[in-house]
Amino acid sequence: MNSLRKVKCFILLIIIIVLSFQISYSIIDRNIYSNDSLKNENFSNLKKSGYWILNPFIIDDQGYGNYTWEEAVIEPWCSGGGTWSPPYLL
Repeated sequence: MNSLRKVKCFILLIIIIVLSFQISYSIIDRNIYSNDSLKNENFSNLKKSGYWILNPFIIDDQGYGNYTWEEAVIEPWCSGGGTWSPPYLL
């Protein structure tokens, strides 16, 4: 096989790969966005999340900041168990 034929085969292979990805993506994209169940949903009953406006503060274990973790967990803006599952949520 001469080098020009190798280059042509390589280019043809690249074109086939690109076209196969493009076809696969268009099929996936069409399946995702053709779902009619979302079009009929009523989103008027969505609730807004609550929030607090807080000044910056520091939580540490030794009590050198504004709160220790024992003090922070009794505040309404702190929840969770302080472990990997569930962690503290501020």
